[in-house]
Amino acid sequence: MLALWTLGNLYRDYGRLEDTLNLQPATPTAQVSWPQVHQRLEALHEDSLFPHYIELYYATLAPISRDNLPDKLRITASALRFSPVDRLVFKYPVLLALAGQTREAEIMLRMAMRLYPDLVGGIRPQWQALSQRYPELGTLLPILDEKVLPPRQATSAISP
Repeated sequence: MLALWTLGNLYRDYGRLEDTLNLQPATPTAQVSWPQVHQRLEALHEDSLFPHYIELYYATLAPISRDNLPDKLRITASALRFSPVDRLVFKYPVLLALAGQTREAEIMLRMAMRLYPDLVGGIRPQWQALSQRYPELGTLLPILDEKVLPPRQATSAISP
């Protein structure tokens, strides 16, 4: 009986998450507003069996801005612990810089660059454009020009 209840809730929660992600505007020329998506994701997070996925989608979809910055930082950090996807590992340093946490932003940016070195070239133009709107990012731009160190290779404690 418990298994049926769980399956029913999983089906319901997944459907609600999918409905939120596929939310359509009222008219074809309008855009879905972030507050509307935020409200639905927040309601889902409270009672969903998929809280980590809700956080992951929230962190991915949240616009880069100073609005709700403490919530964005908290949720993005949690989502990164669940799944360090490329979009978030480069978005998180931006949010940290906007919050005035420059040193943490530098550290996270260097970690992102080591994790996804192939994406660094494409990130710089995006950050350059963002720095026009958010001057705090200007201090991070030179880091994107640094040589990317290769990720450390795991070594075995047991020699063959």
